[in-house]
Amino acid sequence: MPIYDDQVDHIVSLETSLQQLAEQFGPLQLKEALYRQELLPEMQPIPENPKVLPLSEAVEHYLASDAFTDLARSSQEAYRYEINMFVSFCHKMKGQDPNIKEVSTPTFLKEYLTPVKKKNTRSKKAAFLRSFLRETLDYFFQQGIEGLKNTLEVTPDKKRTEPRTFEKEQIDELLTNVKLGREAHRNFTILWTFLGTGIRLNELCNLQVGDINPSGKKIYVRGKGNKEFKEPCNITDSALDILCSYINFRYSDLKNSPNYKDLFVFSDDKGVSPLHDSTVQKMITNLIVEAKTGLTP
Repeated sequence: MPIYDDQVDHIVSLETSLQQLAEQFGPLQLKEALYRQELLPEMQPIPENPKVLPLSEAVEHYLASDAFTDLARSSQEAYRYEINMFVSFCHKMKGQDPNIKEVSTPTFLKEYLTPVKKKNTRSKKAAFLRSFLRETLDYFFQQGIEGLKNTLEVTPDKKRTEPRTFEKEQIDELLTNVKLGREAHRNFTILWTFLGTGIRLNELCNLQVGDINPSGKKIYVRGKGNKEFKEPCNITDSALDILCSYINFRYSDLKNSPNYKDLFVFSDDKGVSPLHDSTVQKMITNLIVEAKTGLTP
């Protein structure tokens, strides 16, 4: 269910109070107090430092950790790809299932990253390694990654730091062309939703019928890495009208269904699961390629 403004304020106030208590008494004491009041699940004992931690066990732990599961779906897919690439390199250089300590040294990580010439690609790999090693080394060894930060520095290509924008003529062409292709109604609505809200791709794909609030002229989206709460987002009148019209067209026969509000707005299986990010990316890329007004993908 969407979290409205007053609920968001209460949550922020609660988080501020907890932060103040943690600063006053220490985070461990606060956690123990919450546990004694049965406000937290049973505390798990801190594992003993293993002398040898196979890479496979480190990966298994990471995939089950909050550091990974709290990521957006698109980020999880990207990190799974990076895990496979890193594990393959480790096996090639260090043999089958090496000790995590062997493959988390600055020298070894530089050896892995140096051949990657594109700054954006290298930054993505470095971002994954920072997340993976921070979680793994802290959990098993109570060790930070301060000594690896220079090696795993994230430096995106400065040429791509400024967002690319479209002129009115180009947007008009995209909106015209999108009505000529497959799934014209859906894709037209997707473009208008992007234009009328500015939300991220993953947020758009995960929109559910219950996230649309026509009377309040808002939609509710789950922020990046946030599984629990949805935040309000403004939407223009024209985009809201088009979005509501699409929902009514697509799901009007399901309005009396008990899970109507849980249906995904943009879906290939009648709202059961969300449209994949790559489907939207491919659609927009194709529109840009077909455009006559100087757009570049």
